[in-house]
Amino acid sequence: MTTENQPYRIHCETVWGGIEPVGIDLSTKGVTVSLHSTASGGERGGDIYYMSVCSVDSLTYMVVADVQGHGEQVSQISSWIYKGLQDRMNSLDGAGLLSDLNRMVHSRGSVAITTVAVVCHDISNSTLYYSYAGHPPVLARRSGGRWLPLVLEAQLGQANLPLGVLASVRYDQGESRVQAGDRILLYTDGLSEAMSPESDEEFAETELLTLLEAQGNGDLETLRDALVERATAFSGGSLLDDCTLMVVEVR
Repeated sequence: MTTENQPYRIHCETVWGGIEPVGIDLSTKGVTVSLHSTASGGERGGDIYYMSVCSVDSLTYMVVADVQGHGEQVSQISSWIYKGLQDRMNSLDGAGLLSDLNRMVHSRGSVAITTVAVVCHDISNSTLYYSYAGHPPVLARRSGGRWLPLVLEAQLGQANLPLGVLASVRYDQGESRVQAGDRILLYTDGLSEAMSPESDEEFAETELLTLLEAQGNGDLETLRDALVERATAFSGGSLLDDCTLMVVEVR
């Protein structure tokens, strides 16, 4: 969905899904995003993506989630995430969102373990806020720098676990100042855990950062497609798991 080769501009609205294949370029006042999502084997899959802009166009939420399951089960959890984010569209509390979702998933007896990465960009103070529920950390590259994970400080006890594992879990939120040209990558493990049939190595261990360093300055759509194509080739010609990723650049 583009307009004259420009990213589709969203304002005070949401884009979400995850059970149908999609490739789309989007932008808000704060960021430009190139999104890819496919289910393994072309079936209705277990990845969820979400992007929204607050009522004053200053907060952009970006979310990827990996649900253990397919079909109706994924659709239900997707609707919970959607509602939770709708309720918090004007809030910077990503950790609070994960706490709410965790209670909801656990109380309703869902057997689908769900990992989530929540990122919010606040244009008013040029800051990125991030929280994880058992999900791989997003990768970030400051202008002119290297790609590195945005990690949370190690916590003891029941912290930052996947949704639905325990009734009460503490979720943390990190923050990082950003500027125009900085980039981040949100992804599910369908990308990072693509496995080489010859060496039993994972894509993230051998190829992901190498590709980002080599092509991370290119346009977002080209980088997005290169990541998917390289992971597919690395795993012998087809990805065995659902794969969702967002390549993001700060405007």
